[in-house]
Amino acid sequence: MAKKFLPIDLRWGGGPFAQRRVEGPATWKAPPSFEANRFDCHLPIASRWGGLHKLLFEPLFTLSTSAASSHIDQMTYTDPRGYLYQPGLLDPDAAQRITRDALSACDDGELYLQYSASESFGFDDGRLKMADYSTGSGFGLRGVSGEMTGFSHANDMSEAAIRRAGETLKLLDPAKEQPAPPPRKNNRHLYTDGNPLELVPFAQKVALCQQIDAAARARDPRVAQVSVSLSGSWTVVEVVRADGFVATDVRPLVRLNVGIVAQDGDRRETGTYGFG
Repeated sequence: MAKKFLPIDLRWGGGPFAQRRVEGPATWKAPPSFEANRFDCHLPIASRWGGLHKLLFEPLFTLSTSAASSHIDQMTYTDPRGYLYQPGLLDPDAAQRITRDALSACDDGELYLQYSASESFGFDDGRLKMADYSTGSGFGLRGVSGEMTGFSHANDMSEAAIRRAGETLKLLDPAKEQPAPPPRKNNRHLYTDGNPLELVPFAQKVALCQQIDAAARARDPRVAQVSVSLSGSWTVVEVVRADGFVATDVRPLVRLNVGIVAQDGDRRETGTYGFG
């Protein structure tokens, strides 16, 4: 279903965003024959300059969904929780045991574990001017007792660090009410667990930025500047409660932004568009 509304070549992965795009501006148009498995990419830039208006609303480039499908088929799926639990540092049983001990005198609370990887590219005037990749992990421990809330966090995701964080919650007054019930398990799984940052090689991401830049400039000599930004992130989170409730979520996100400056004599106009 995702392929029907949004070319996955630009998004590096699956997810519900293609379906949500239908609610926004109708900027992605399938050709008469959908079976051709091709899409036209339109960059809507508001302009009152006659011919330039036509230029900016015509397809900038065409993408093949078959190529995207081959990328997705090559994705390797590892257990995302392996980024949260490392041998010798923390395991799921220890996380539940520590949470139960730390929140024994609280009305409510949870242990929140997170790992995140992010990547971004900045392409301007035909050159790659910025490329960044970073990862981070950590935890947060929250306890609620009556009107009081205690919170402690750290980047060291180990059993020892979480136990030290639990000492903060001992400053709270003992709970006098019944513990809050666990959340309802009624969420829908909207994403795959695949990491979109690993789906397309670095060189192909840069080549995509170059393709967008070249396609925009080829439309008309009045296109004076093209800026492309491509960013993605992959986050794994897990919530552990004292009552045994555990919820895990994997969040693959990708965004593409394109900005064009067009000049006709002394007049300049700028248009931007992005999705993700």
